[in-house]
Amino acid sequence: MSKIKRDFIVKELRSLAGLMLLMAIALGYIISYVKITPLAFLIIPVIVAAFVLRMYRQASGGLTEYSELWQERVGREYAAPHPVYKVAYGELHLLDACLVCRSKRRLIFIPTEQIVRVDKRFRSVGVKKVPLLKFRLDTDKTVDIDFSAAHCESGEAVLSWLNERLGRTGQ
Repeated sequence: MSKIKRDFIVKELRSLAGLMLLMAIALGYIISYVKITPLAFLIIPVIVAAFVLRMYRQASGGLTEYSELWQERVGREYAAPHPVYKVAYGELHLLDACLVCRSKRRLIFIPTEQIVRVDKRFRSVGVKKVPLLKFRLDTDKTVDIDFSAAHCESGEAVLSWLNERLGRTGQ
């Protein structure tokens, strides 16, 4: 499990570095153009602190409901070679025990034994139909996994993998 958390944190920190660089450039332009005080740059550390706090909460949240044995199994499967697909703002790791998804600044665990149904929906991005998978779990929880417009084919690949493994998914 620590490798999953570490990967999530590293990828989020890379994203944070890019965002903060762009913010510093924008603030530099605003400061020079509007002639406000350079103390406006102090907002960057505040935003970084809030982002890092939220990132650590996301990395550790949701794991307390699963047993230690299950977490060890997921950690072993994650360390072994497995299929990985691109989703909106992240990736989806297909493991036998669960699906591990880093999407939209969240770390999501979807245990395969809890999946009752998978509904395939679409959203329009320009002229493309981008897939969206809606997982219904036996805990009455639903989880939406949104795929990126650049990797539309990932949705079909994930759905066929689920059909192979579970055999009980719906469309």
